[in-house]
Formats: sequence, structure tokens, C-alpha cells
Amino acid sequence: MALTKARNQMIEGAYVNVQDFGAVGDDSTDDTLAIQAAIDSVQGSTYGGVVYIPAGIYKITTALNITSKKVSMLGEGGEASRISALSCNVINFTSASYDGGNCFFQDFALIGRAGSDPNYAAVQSILPAGGTSSVDSRDGLHFHRLTIRDWNQGFIISDTWEWSVTECKISKVNNPFYFGTYNMVGRITSNWITWENGDSHGGSLNATSYAIDLYGAVVEGLQITGNHIFGFKRILDVPLAIYIVFQNNDVAFDEYGINVQSVSNGFWITGNYFNTRANNAICIKGQPLGTEGDSLVVVSNNHFVQNSGLTGCIGIDLNTGATTYQWHWRIINNLFNSLTSYDIRSQHSGGLVIEGNRCRSTAVTYNISVTNVYSSDPVYIRNNSCEKASGIEVTASDVDNGDTILTDNQVAGSPYYGNSFDTQLVIQDGITAPSALTGFARLYVDTADGDLKIIFADGTVKTISTDT
Repeated sequence: MALTKARNQMIEGAYVNVQDFGAVGDDSTDDTLAIQAAIDSVQGSTYGGVVYIPAGIYKITTALNITSKKVSMLGEGGEASRISALSCNVINFTSASYDGGNCFFQDFALIGRAGSDPNYAAVQSILPAGGTSSVDSRDGLHFHRLTIRDWNQGFIISDTWEWSVTECKISKVNNPFYFGTYNMVGRITSNWITWENGDSHGGSLNATSYAIDLYGAVVEGLQITGNHIFGFKRILDVPLAIYIVFQNNDVAFDEYGINVQSVSNGFWITGNYFNTRANNAICIKGQPLGTEGDSLVVVSNNHFVQNSGLTGCIGIDLNTGATTYQWHWRIINNLFNSLTSYDIRSQHSGGLVIEGNRCRSTAVTYNISVTNVYSSDPVYIRNNSCEKASGIEVTASDVDNGDTILTDNQVAGSPYYGNSFDTQLVIQDGITAPSALTGFARLYVDTADGDLKIIFADGTVKTISTDT
């Protein structure tokens, strides 16, 4: 039974039905004013309320504005209750504060209307011109079980605190999430996010777009967990982020899984499945940086896979630019399978720990390649298992001077040079004589003659034994 306007006026915080305000939901009538009137009726009340959207297709031609806290919207689930927008956003949040608003938007669909200008978003939460430094929406905006389809952008969120998007189905959207400055403590959890060709509304797929784009100057406390994200050229862009978690996601992509530029105070990438779907795709890319920062990027317990029939894909690729760096990554306990370029590659970086990884790719140039280490921050390569015969590549001078430290690695079932074990000492057979190292004498098997030799700190070389 539909609630009436009169009944709503007597009961603060009650449900209001958009049809009681004149909305028709016949996919033809312009229902903009009716739905906005329903919203305004609860915005003007002391305790707010819930705007109920019965089954139907409600055409709107101007964005619905929500400017007060404690305003929620509820539909019938799936696409039964559908708001179809013509050349406009569906919902705009423009107030300076939704603090404690507990605004819930649940169980309805936001659909871009065929024939309209594609350059709009389903939901936009952004500070109005002339407002304060951020939208205080602490525990304010929550989107649950929405269906969002046929848009250029799904959620534009900027200057917004403590929000969540959970169990939504998002398809045919160029940029499902587009985040600006001062986007704080958000949750993107258990969503199904896909790109589909043949889109009738949302414009063409932008070749540089990301499913989740943290384009703003400060994004802090974002958690992206348990999502399925398929069919995009790029999944996640991180230009500058503080304490970000990307966990237990299943992603497939054509170019980048995650593009990391600058991170402060932690970025955890754990328990994800990365699946490349085009030649030369990179699961995790660390872009060159000019200065050292307290990044601490932890990449652990992920599975990196290249689709069959592809070439040139890389699991983790850190800083391929000369004399610029990525610092303080921890690449731990990951599985790499079927990649054809590198499992892990790092150039001109420092402070890395590459430990406990299972590198099963056999068509790669190297399983692990670490070259030209930044001299003030050693790289530790330890306890890794590499199945390719040429499994590990390092710069000899980095090993000589202690910038690259290798321990307890296995390559094609055999110990790799530089390893130490409790019951044996293993020295690689046949290497170029190492340089003298102050305070140490160094053992090696000379590549020229196969003799076991020792080089002392002053550069003196002596043969310990020879074949007879």
C-alpha cells in the first residue's frame, strides 16, 4: 500500500513514495520534479526519511539534488526500480556536510538513457563552488546493491569522507570510480564491475581510463576488497595515496592491473588474482620516481597469470626509467604462472625485499631480474623458487658491493649462487673475478680456468686448488 503525502507529513522519518508526488514510472513521462519533491519532503524534516521507488522506469532530465543528511532512497531490487537519466547525472550530493547522515541508497538501478550526451555520472559527490575544504560526510553516504549501467563515469567522489559502495553491479561504464582530492576512508567492497562492448550510451572506452582512478592529490584510507573487475584496459591508478588496501580482488585487464606512482605510509596489495588479457600487459607497474619516499608497498600472496596465446606480459615491473627509483617494496609469497617477459623486474630501485615467491613461468627472459640497484638501499632476494634455468638476473657489481644480497634461492631445482645453507657452502661454477671488498676475502670459481680462488681486501688473488 502506497504511503500518502498527508501521512508522511504526520510521521517524521517515515517512507515517502515517489508516486504519491506524481511520479509515473512509465519510461516516457518526465518524473524529475516529482522525485525531487519526494526528496525535498524528507530533506525538510527534522529526522529525514526514506524515498521509496516502486517498480517502474522513471525518466529524469535534471540531476536529483540531495543537500541534507538522513535522506535515503530504496527500490525493489535489481532493475525493477529504474531511474533513467537523459543528459544529466542521476544524483548529486552538494552539501558541505552529511556528517552522521547515514544516507543509504539501495536496491534500485541508475541507467544512462540512450540518445543522451554520454559525458555524465550516475552519482557525484563533490564540494560545491565556494564551499569548505572537504565534505564532512563521516559515516554519511552508503550505496548498496545498486545496478549502474551505460555511463561515462559511475561514481565521481571528491572531498568526501567515510563512504561505501557494496554489492553493486556496474557495467558499460568507462570509469566506474573517479576520485578527487581529499577522498578519505572509502570502501569499495564485493562489487561486480565489467566493461561490455556494444554499449548504446556510455561513449567509447577511453584508452587511458581506469576502472578505479585515484586522480586527486590526496586519497587516504581507501579499501578495495572482494571485487570482480573484468574487461578494462586498466584497473587501478595510484598517483598519490596514503594507506590503501587492495585485497582479494579478481581482475582482468589489457594494459595495467595496478599503476603505482607515489605512495605514502603504506599500500597493501594482497590475495588478488591478476589475469592479463592482451600482449605486453603488466599486472603491477611501479612508475619511476625522482626522490625517495616512505612508500612501503607490500605485494603478498597474489596470483599473477598470463592468458594463453599472449606474449610479453610481466607480473611486477618496477621503474624501468634510468636514474629514477621505486623504494621499499616488499614482494612476498606470490605465485607467478605462464608469463612470457618477466615474473619480477626491477631497475634502478632500492630497499626491496623479494622473498618466498614461486616463479613458475618458463617462457620468461628471467623469473627475477634486479639490475642497477640504488646504492644506499640494498635489495634482498631470498627463498625464491624459479623454474626457468636462467631464473635470476642481477648486476654483478651490485652483488660485489653488497647492494644485492641473495640467499637460499632455487633456480631450476638447484641452489643459486650467493646462497648459504646450514650444512654446505655453494659457490657458482665459473664467474668473473669479483672486485676486492674492504675487510673481506672472497671465494670464487674462476670462469677462465675453473680454479677455486680467493681475492683479498687488497686485491691479491691466490689459487686455493687446481685440477690435476
